[in-house]
Amino acid sequence: EDKTIEVVLTYVDTGNNVHDVGLVSPDNATVSSDPENITPVTADYQFPADARKLIKIGIKKIGYGEFRVDNVSLTADGLSPGSIPHVTGISPASGDYGTSLTITGAGFGTTEGFISIGGSSEGITITQWSDTTVTVTVGEPARSGRVYVVADYVESNPDLSFTVTSPHATVDVMDDDVTVIKGQTAYFVVALDFKNGFTTEDGIDFTLMDPGGTIQNPVFTPVPIKNPGGVLLKIDTANLGSGKYPLLIQAIKGGNLYCSVPIFLEVVTVSDIKFYEYTDGNKDYITSKNVTTQGTLDIYCEPEAYDLAGNPIDTWSIPLTLESGNTSAVAVYACDYGGYNIYAAASGSATLTATTPDGLTKTLAVTVDLSGSPTVSATLDGQSTLSISNADTATHTFSASSETALTEAGDWDIFDTEHSTWEDDNKRFTKQFTLKQPAPLGTYLFYAKTSGAVGYAALTIYNDSNTYSAISGGTWSVDPSLPPWDIEWFTLEFYAESGAFSFSRSAGSCHSGGRFSLAAIPPGSYYIKCVPSEYAPVKPQWYPNATSMAGAEPVTFTAGQETGDICFFFKKAEKTTTLSGRVTSDAPGYTVGVSGAEVTVSGEGATYTATTAQDGTWQILEIPEGVYTITVRALNHEELVLSNINVTGATLDIGSREMMVAAGPPGGLWDSNRSSSLDLADIIYGLQVLSGLRPE
Repeated sequence: EDKTIEVVLTYVDTGNNVHDVGLVSPDNATVSSDPENITPVTADYQFPADARKLIKIGIKKIGYGEFRVDNVSLTADGLSPGSIPHVTGISPASGDYGTSLTITGAGFGTTEGFISIGGSSEGITITQWSDTTVTVTVGEPARSGRVYVVADYVESNPDLSFTVTSPHATVDVMDDDVTVIKGQTAYFVVALDFKNGFTTEDGIDFTLMDPGGTIQNPVFTPVPIKNPGGVLLKIDTANLGSGKYPLLIQAIKGGNLYCSVPIFLEVVTVSDIKFYEYTDGNKDYITSKNVTTQGTLDIYCEPEAYDLAGNPIDTWSIPLTLESGNTSAVAVYACDYGGYNIYAAASGSATLTATTPDGLTKTLAVTVDLSGSPTVSATLDGQSTLSISNADTATHTFSASSETALTEAGDWDIFDTEHSTWEDDNKRFTKQFTLKQPAPLGTYLFYAKTSGAVGYAALTIYNDSNTYSAISGGTWSVDPSLPPWDIEWFTLEFYAESGAFSFSRSAGSCHSGGRFSLAAIPPGSYYIKCVPSEYAPVKPQWYPNATSMAGAEPVTFTAGQETGDICFFFKKAEKTTTLSGRVTSDAPGYTVGVSGAEVTVSGEGATYTATTAQDGTWQILEIPEGVYTITVRALNHEELVLSNINVTGATLDIGSREMMVAAGPPGGLWDSNRSSSLDLADIIYGLQVLSGLRPE
């Protein structure tokens, strides 16, 4: 990619609006790849007059490459260092909704700010605030994560975390600040996760809150969500003006607002379109083109656009259409994975017209003069272009001829049967063929060449509306560590409602931003399973957001119609561990283990539980690798807490862990005969209770 990181300054203005400024974002090509020879990068920034306080300097990853950064420093004129809140302790470190959480430290100030846990303040109610102590009540839909005290917009250190043990859902947006060209569809990928056994019978729905009232008919798909996974928000920008639109994605549970996530949509227009070609590896911009050789023209289009901050937008992200005003002289064919093939076919003049989604057009005059130059005649069934359906079973003929010997003829692997002949000292080539069934959609260029010319004929295959339906949708990552190209190639498997496998279709969304379109779908109702390539670090998924057919929903396909918005959302498959252990007691003479003890394993965002068996052993299957706190509670024993347990590998046995008998009134909790001392009768009674032979 062109860039990997960006250094960002964050400041607040006199109206208490927070601004992020991209200060440094070097091109990868300008940065050393040698960690011992780091490239210095500097930049200057002039704060606007209404800037009140600089609150953060951060490093933002904007690409999927690896990077190394060191010695980040900032010098400024006219700024005075302010106090920074510092958290030294939290109590407790975990709890259910309703827990009162106390945060201690210094520099919180006397004016109430806000508390963030796991990047969100939702569900956090402040009950007390002082310079050294803040008390909050943790309620739904608060999430687990790092605890921040934010005083006058300045964040504290992120050293301590709180774990929510209640069942809850988390909602995140993969990219919450999207810039598109007016006329494009803006896509926001919403990630939804269920924690601690959270379930919803009716599902979670979504709405979009638009304070300006300018967004028309936003679409969330698929909804409602009953399983962890994702939702796609689509916004049509055709009727929007240039500008930045603050929006709010709202998750609805049981008809009530559950949580909200802010997003920003930036709409801009294209300022120019340039045509260019390469000469000796250098890009040369052109305003017209004269051609004297039949064959492919290496002419390219470069739209030019800038975001509202004046930063250039990557050319590859701006779609455009290219058309020829005279296809007999200059033919234009769209490539499956982006871009166009341009072909000088015969003498004549043509105007190439490039158009961007916002309606900007730019033209290029092309003059073709092949007089005196060799040419190749290429046809399909006697025509330069041929369109047939993907249900076509007829025999077709590709023919090519030239006044000089043909050196090569080529096509695509789309044939069921084929037969080729060379005649007249290789001056004529013929291929008869039938198509595979169903034939793959697209435009396929058949060619034949001599030493100085190339002739093309174009075969376009379309979906047979009388025989087939079609499907469109996308594969999307809801995991920041999963790049989109890991899930670009996949197979869709279709299963009848009886559960029997019906057929499959292979697809790829390379250069299409996760989106795909497939035809030749027999009418019917199917369960759909998306199986990424064997190299993808993900598990297959059923539509919608299901791990098995039992959680899937059938999709209906009708001949002549396309079923759209079939989306799949992937996370990296977690490495899991089977965690086990044994609980014992320090009770005198007791060696068989503590039965019925409650074992709780808590990590960031997840809690797992088990109950010990008769011999004190316990086991929890498929715990994601990570660092956990294990808490053991048992009758008549002190709570046992094991912190910072690194769970990794296929299995992990933490061995036997001993619990201390709890202190109690004179004689102890097991003073069964109230003698104010532990005697043999009490020990026998306690052993019977621990062994489950008698109730407490």
